[in-house]
Amino acid sequence: MAKISIVIPVYNAENFIVHILDKIYEQTFQNFELICVNDGSTDNTKNILENYALKRNNMIVVNQNNGGIGNAANLGISYASGKYLAYLEHDDSLVSNNAFEILYDTAEKHDLEILSFNFSTEKEISKLNQPINKVITGKEYLLGSYHPAPWCKFYNLSYINKINFKFREDLRFADTESYPRLMIDAKRVMHIENVLYVMRIAVNKNSVSDTIMNIESAEAFAQTAITYSEIIDKETQGTPLVKALKKQRMQALIPAARILGSINTEKSRKIYSHILSLSLSKFELYLVKNEYNFFYYKFVKKEAKIRHPFIYLVRKARKFII
Repeated sequence: MAKISIVIPVYNAENFIVHILDKIYEQTFQNFELICVNDGSTDNTKNILENYALKRNNMIVVNQNNGGIGNAANLGISYASGKYLAYLEHDDSLVSNNAFEILYDTAEKHDLEILSFNFSTEKEISKLNQPINKVITGKEYLLGSYHPAPWCKFYNLSYINKINFKFREDLRFADTESYPRLMIDAKRVMHIENVLYVMRIAVNKNSVSDTIMNIESAEAFAQTAITYSEIIDKETQGTPLVKALKKQRMQALIPAARILGSINTEKSRKIYSHILSLSLSKFELYLVKNEYNFFYYKFVKKEAKIRHPFIYLVRKARKFII
């Protein structure tokens, strides 16, 4: 049995997939299985994957009709048999050839359920405000800064199975919604300062992660806020954890309101009505409505901001409030 299962959902990645595959097979740690789920690609991705796999006895290619990234990720995880799980995106990269060695050795040494690490974009290094090399709980991790993506974490597969984790398949962008569910029940989490992953920004025009201002991204933000609300309602109120979760919920509600206000369709109004029904304080509700109204007047009514100065001023001041 492989020690690490690597899962990559793949869609129309003919220009990028060989790079990440080469990076994986250049690793010093080779006791892994690689599971690539071709999610109905319409380019040459399927042939590239299958030809690459002919030369590798530890590479599995699963072909399916397009079901979305959440569906493809869940299918890949269902094939996983290793002790640990690594999730990669097809158009990203690994920084060094010992990334998996570092992750495996650290997770084994500290008996971890989740191990997070730093990453870089093509422009800068992203470092999280978390305790370094210290075992903490998932709830303690939620108190610090975070990045919701699953690719900057390394998971014990038994923990994933124990909490019966699944990505939401009804969301096009499922990263942020998955993050609190992955963390909240974890008992052994660690963050290391190693920069092990490169997120390549907007290099694939067909990438499922090409986030644009549309109803799908608004729906993902809204569902993230709903998930935070469900967790908040189960926790003891007034604690530092609940305060942190409420802040993170607001960081999902604001972009949701922004997009929903600018679209103004029947579906967007339905989603907006749903988030207004959450157990928000009067002040939180006011901030959400203010953001919605700002973009409604800007993009739907097309009225200048000078006609609504109070809305504009509250929006500008919000960054000092939350």
